[in-house]
Amino acid sequence: MAGFLLIRVNRSPKQALCAAWAGRKNEPSTGENKMGSVSKESFDQFLDSLKEAGVEISNERELRERLAEAQRWRFAFATLAANGRQLGIRFQDPSSGVNDADIHSAFTRFEFPANLESSFAASLRAEH
Repeated sequence: MAGFLLIRVNRSPKQALCAAWAGRKNEPSTGENKMGSVSKESFDQFLDSLKEAGVEISNERELRERLAEAQRWRFAFATLAANGRQLGIRFQDPSSGVNDADIHSAFTRFEFPANLESSFAASLRAEH
């Protein structure tokens, strides 16, 4: 008697997380310009936008190196924004002079999810 085994291959946790952040459920990656996808927009432009909004970045060199190495820089940025303290990576509002409208504009332009923008803004206020 012959038999066979059916194995379903699921997404990796990273792919599932990226899809969830991008608002997709079980859709395959389409290459759209979303947080979890490869982007034609530069992380340098995004970081420059944050700095123009008044955000101070500690250990910016390390942050830029890590984002340059990442295939999906938005995902890497979200991870480093939340957990980069161990590497000395911090985002701060040194003089309560951060322009919230400019931060919103940067996160919108680079298609980050709203929940990441709000947690980022909250962490800036908590630091000061």
